Amino acid sequence: MYSAWSIAVVDRFALESHIRIHLLQNYLQQENTNRSGYKPSRGFTIHYFVEIAPKEVVRTSVLSSKWRRLWTVCPKLRFDGTAMSSKKMDGKRCKLQYTRQFINTVNAVLQQYHGRAVEELAIKFEFDTLLVDHLNNWVGFAASSYTKFLALDLIPRGLEAFDDPQYIFPLQLFDRRSIYYLQQVHLRFVSAKLPTQFSGFPKLQKLDLHKVKITAKDFQDMLSNCCALEWVSIVFCKMDGELKVHSPLPYLVHLSVEFCELTKMELCAVKLRTFVYKGSAVPIKFREVSELENAKILLCGVTFGDVIPALANVLTSVQNLTLNFFVHPPKVPCLMENRCEFSHLKHLQLLLSYKLDIDNLSLVPFLGSAPFIEKLDIHFSSIFGFFYLEGESIRRFEHRHNYLKDMCITGFKASNGQVEFLAHIVLNTPSLEVLIETNVIE
Repeated sequence: MYSAWSIAVVDRFALESHIRIHLLQNYLQQENTNRSGYKPSRGFTIHYFVEIAPKEVVRTSVLSSKWRRLWTVCPKLRFDGTAMSSKKMDGKRCKLQYTRQFINTVNAVLQQYHGRAVEELAIKFEFDTLLVDHLNNWVGFAASSYTKFLALDLIPRGLEAFDDPQYIFPLQLFDRRSIYYLQQVHLRFVSAKLPTQFSGFPKLQKLDLHKVKITAKDFQDMLSNCCALEWVSIVFCKMDGELKVHSPLPYLVHLSVEFCELTKMELCAVKLRTFVYKGSAVPIKFREVSELENAKILLCGVTFGDVIPALANVLTSVQNLTLNFFVHPPKVPCLMENRCEFSHLKHLQLLLSYKLDIDNLSLVPFLGSAPFIEKLDIHFSSIFGFFYLEGESIRRFEHRHNYLKDMCITGFKASNGQVEFLAHIVLNTPSLEVLIETNVIE
């Protein structure tokens, strides 16, 4: 009866991973003998290997009493509280009942996995104080099961998502042996504090933190002790301090930092290829970064001209660059006097938001700092609208863009600045093959 109940639980969660089921050779030999009368010769090995979805494994487990617990060899467990219930839970009583049901379900399944190795454990549920002790037990289970992939998503709905996380992730539950197995960690809406003698995650390859409360010092100490990291993302993690990673990150290829209220960022990542930054303009220093290919930058509260020279010093090898700025009037500052150059830049995407129409022709010197650009995408948007030509003459600016072949402009309203900029591109780009304009006002 217990096994049948467990089947319903696993089917309910629809575990998303694929599993590999190895049946014992003796069992298969017995089955073959019973069904066909044929017994394999001595030394002959039969491997029965099946790879199917866990939902189907659960269904086939009812075919034989010997298969009832076969589903427990699934090495990947995902518990999604949003998928567990098909109806919305309204009211405190219903939510309490729903939370207890989720807790009982997870505990029952993990009990059957006791003593087994579990590659992946992912739990998604809106945080409730009732979960705290059970979350600690589940994290402890992950540690004792030598889990490689651990994910906790506790972000609540509504305005509670803007509060500080209340659950403190128990890093102290991982000893030197269990912490050695962790390769991926995804945390949402938790607090984290490093133990006094934290030795790092020696094999951690991917770290994803969203709305995690952690100090800048703890985070930089964590990164400094994770030399195998390849992918790092921190989003809405209020740190209020410097992020200075003392040890090199020789394998890091992706770094995303979004709205974390840092005051400075410095690290060494020789293989970094993708960099995403969103937030206030802060000093950024990359030591020995020579393979950077893609960068996406969104800066708040700064002018276009002030930040370009600083970015050029950081993004010296970038090939694909996306810049998202709010441009202050009266114009984009002229950058011809700034000795900055994006010498490897091939694709530039500009997302420019204006308070009023400005002098777009001043973008030309910036394009001159990327002499080998081949593709240009520009999106214009304005809060209060643009100014339109009323018979004025179009100014000319002599500056050739010999490698530019493809250009796309969206948000084009035929305003004074936009028409001048477009005319300049057409007249000074001999290799232009594709030109796309959208949102033109006739």
